[in-house]
Amino acid sequence: PLFGSDVAQVFSAGSSVEQYTAAGGTAKSSVSAQIEQLRELLKRLKEQA
Repeated sequence: PLFGSDVAQVFSAGSSVEQYTAAGGTAKSSVSAQIEQLRELLKRLKEQA
C-alpha cells in the first residue's frame, strides 16, 4: 500500500475539525465556549433593554 492505516486520521473530517482548539476554532470545545460567550452577551443585552 502507498499509505499506512494512519492516513485515514489525517484526512478524517472529524479529526480535521477537532484540531482547531483555539478561541474561535472549530473543535467542539471551542464552539461550546463560543456559544456560552454568546449566551452571556445576549443575557447582558437583554438586561440592559
